[in-house]
Amino acid sequence: MPARRRDFILYIGDTFIRQINLRSGPEADIADFTGLFVIYNDDDSELIALTTETSGITLHNGYIEIEITDAVSAAISVAGLSRTGTIIEPADNCELPYSAEGYLARYALRVESTTGVVTTLLTGTVGIVESVVEGA
Repeated sequence: MPARRRDFILYIGDTFIRQINLRSGPEADIADFTGLFVIYNDDDSELIALTTETSGITLHNGYIEIEITDAVSAAISVAGLSRTGTIIEPADNCELPYSAEGYLARYALRVESTTGVVTTLLTGTVGIVESVVEGA
């Protein structure tokens, strides 16, 4: 199954929490799997890596929770990112989407089954916004 695409906005210094809902059915039964969420610099090095073994990603049957703490996001360096642009992130419940200007990084969300099968579920762009405070 091909990976789905979704873009995210991450504000440096803020807590980033997202819930990714999966389609109902056998493919959504992932609570026993391991997971990896990686944001990459332009040179393919890891900017942030969250795993089910360490912290930041939790797999449930039917959905995935991703959390980047404010301390982790405050430590992000955009020095390895050269692309900038506007990111549009979908909103819940038919609300207007969110939009922000920032540095552009790539990400991938992968899960590994108990039998060792690795599947990329989601890919896209993360817009990393340095500061939304005047003068910061």
